[in-house]
Amino acid sequence: MGNHLGNSHNYLCPKCKTGDNLSVEIKVWATLTCDGTDVEGQDNEWDADNRAICKCGWEGAVKDFIVLPEGNDEMFECADCQTEWHSNQCDDVEDPLGRFAPGDTYTDLQCPSCGALCFPI
Repeated sequence: MGNHLGNSHNYLCPKCKTGDNLSVEIKVWATLTCDGTDVEGQDNEWDADNRAICKCGWEGAVKDFIVLPEGNDEMFECADCQTEWHSNQCDDVEDPLGRFAPGDTYTDLQCPSCGALCFPI
């Protein structure tokens, strides 16, 4: 899975397009103790309909997340946010003629999170 995204589910927030600030509401059983409550070791389950939030302020459901394909090939790094992506997770460069000047290093991939150019690692 893509731990480079900040989570192992290949999810991105639909608003800020990051994956390291996501939370999912789950229900678990908690044992009441003298010190409070203990949920350690408890199983938990969630699905596409569970409530989800991001630290950027977005609220919705798990099914609203952007889901990137499982990474399975060459790694690229974003020139701006330095996030590492598999090439099949990157977007095609938008407006390549407007983004490159003669002598620039060319790439045909851009970051799915911030839109900056991505280059092979």
